[in-house]
Amino acid sequence: MLQLPGASLRGVMALRTIGDAVALAARLTPGASVAVVGGGFIGLEVAASASMRGCAVHVVESAPCLLGRVVPEPIARAVERLHAANGVAIVLGRTPRAIEAHGDRLVLELDDGHRIAADTIVVGIGIEPAMPLARACGLKVGRGIRVDSTLAASAADIICAASAAPASAELPRSG
Repeated sequence: MLQLPGASLRGVMALRTIGDAVALAARLTPGASVAVVGGGFIGLEVAASASMRGCAVHVVESAPCLLGRVVPEPIARAVERLHAANGVAIVLGRTPRAIEAHGDRLVLELDDGHRIAADTIVVGIGIEPAMPLARACGLKVGRGIRVDSTLAASAADIICAASAAPASAELPRSG
């Protein structure tokens, strides 16, 4: 979970369980504003869902591009353009410094002093692959589960994606 002042305030949420998903869905109403901390798969799925439900959405990612740990940069840039085209404001290279409550609203303060007001702040960082489980299944691992160019793991019939597979695999090119 996010370790900074205000991270335990009401309206700051993570998405780790079905209960979290149900609670978050109830907050994603038309006109609501959502700040998502983390531009990985979970954060971007939340951003897309919130945008589709009529929310104003900001995504804050500390890296210089979205999905930086899990996909090659050209794919990350295409995903960024898609989200921006759907109204999601993307803030790259910035980290949260604090969260404050102002009445019923929250304010996410970034390391450059920029402030983002939101009804809900979703923390989409801190997810780590279950490497002990992968090892117990006999999969080859490193920073994540080792995969080939088709994202296949070292065991038959296992395909890996998201944070479990590092972005080091060269993806096949089409056409």
